[in-house]
Amino acid sequence: MAAPRRLDTWDVLLLLLALSGVGFSLVLSLGLAAMAAFTALQGGAVEAFFPVWASAAFGALGLIGLPAVYWATRGLLGGKPPERHRPRPVWILGAALFPVSLVLGYLAFETKALPQGFGLVAHLLAAGAPVLVAAAVGLQLGPAISIRRAWGHFLAGLWAVPPVSLGLELLALVPVILLLLVGLSVSSDGRALLDLLSASPVTNEADLRQVLGHFVAQPWLIVLVAGYLSLLVPMLEEGLKTMAVWPLLSRGLSPAQAFLGGLLGGSGYALFESLFLPQPGGDWAATMLARSGTPLIHGLGTAMASWGLSQAINQRRWERLVGAYAAAVTLHGSWNLGAVALGLSPLLPTAEIQGLGLGAARAVGLVSGVALVGLSLLALFGVVYLLRKLVAQEMGARAG
Repeated sequence: MAAPRRLDTWDVLLLLLALSGVGFSLVLSLGLAAMAAFTALQGGAVEAFFPVWASAAFGALGLIGLPAVYWATRGLLGGKPPERHRPRPVWILGAALFPVSLVLGYLAFETKALPQGFGLVAHLLAAGAPVLVAAAVGLQLGPAISIRRAWGHFLAGLWAVPPVSLGLELLALVPVILLLLVGLSVSSDGRALLDLLSASPVTNEADLRQVLGHFVAQPWLIVLVAGYLSLLVPMLEEGLKTMAVWPLLSRGLSPAQAFLGGLLGGSGYALFESLFLPQPGGDWAATMLARSGTPLIHGLGTAMASWGLSQAINQRRWERLVGAYAAAVTLHGSWNLGAVALGLSPLLPTAEIQGLGLGAARAVGLVSGVALVGLSLLALFGVVYLLRKLVAQEMGARAG
């Protein structure tokens, strides 16, 4: 009599993750849809669009996990896994969909030429297309892993990491807010801003923009914001995103497998960010275009940190973990710094500090945009080069 089949812990974890993620996301989606319907029936058609927006995002998160439910259930029931082979270059589809989504979103949000429903579809496509490119390139060039493992890495980054990361970042934000309040109360520009915000009737927009421009140009505030977004946040996220490979570390992940697992987990995390951070409006197309490199930034950062973690756990090479983690934080922090500079550049003409004006604002915006593009290309090169190198080393070790 044949021995009963032993359950694979990875299949059990994947099924639990997939079922909980799908269920929770779809329940939230339906709840937000009901809220939107109630708001619309009360006459708030404009206000109802934002719950619809969030409902669609959570619905997408839930539907994305359905294939993982299938593969995990099939594995637990003893179904034979499909033969492992290189995926087709589906990254071409992502590369083609992204510009189409930007055009649709531009028409919907900026020219109002299309209904808002087209803008919602455009947003889902614009958020997902770069992630598809990053994940597909990794699976195409990386080591062959099972489809269940690939989904596990991706969904850990999509569902497990964001709530933990958000909670810790909110805790870390408390002292930053306290320092900001102190700065507002002791600086003349800060007190002027508080006076305008508390004034009645509503503050004049031109006056508010001018005072805000003075305030955001203060060196202490720039250091505070840049330190939080470009150092503290990357340190937290790059450590937490390695959760994508934690369940498999005890199984002796190869360097190439750990790198690919981190890449997939980081891509999942980038999808969550892209779905929920931007909001519809006049700057939507520019925002999504600027964020198109985030899957590669998050993917490469998590891949390097995951590779370093596997080296530390399996080979006791702790110096590699420190070096890889530092490189991931530096890459992520540089990206955030460029994004902050790009976002603040429109306020610089009102700062009037040392003759800073419209030309300086455009220069800062241009340099920041070029830096973001450069970092995206660097991340793409890093993913391709390091994956090929690790796979070649793995094949050479097996041949030897």
